[in-house]
Amino acid sequence: MNEVVVYLGFASALFGFVAVFVKIGVLKGKFTEQLKQMFDRTSKLEAQQDLMEKELYGLQKESAGFMAKVDTSFSYIKDMLERLERKIDAGGGDAAPK
Repeated sequence: MNEVVVYLGFASALFGFVAVFVKIGVLKGKFTEQLKQMFDRTSKLEAQQDLMEKELYGLQKESAGFMAKVDTSFSYIKDMLERLERKIDAGGGDAAPK
């Protein structure tokens, strides 16, 4: 009878070890899958970041061009107003057309 109890105890311990190793394997598999998903997600986010940086650069370039055009327009308007002011000053105090 003692031998049966010893064998049952040994079998129970062996079953417990197997269960623990199976559980460790399952957890390792889940961890590996989560790690793979996070890697894929990180790769997608990096690709989106690169795309956004390119779009930002394009917007900065366009806005710089637009600002240069606006500055040129303001300079032209300023020059025209200065010329008009000089003509008015040269023609006397009367600025009204005749």
